[in-house]
Amino acid sequence: MSETTHTPGPWNLDAPFPEMANRIVDADGFDIVDMGPGPSPHANAAFIVQAVNAHDDLVGALSELVELLEGNLPDWYLKKHFNHARAALAKAEGKKS
Repeated sequence: MSETTHTPGPWNLDAPFPEMANRIVDADGFDIVDMGPGPSPHANAAFIVQAVNAHDDLVGALSELVELLEGNLPDWYLKKHFNHARAALAKAEGKKS
């Protein structure tokens, strides 16, 4: 995997007035992007934050599953990784795992 050059997560939504503008900020509160008014700025900013924050978990869970499916492992071992994948999917969907 290539070296990370983007702002590390977690990213957060800073939207004191969601109907006007929404800022996406890093963990220290520094701006990543300011989404001005437009169609659905709050929903778009929230979706970007959710996707960014779920990225590493999804990549990790899918990598584990691909590796496991290529092998011949017992069911009890697969269950642990299945639960990890389920949690990553729930995070990506904005649900509690």
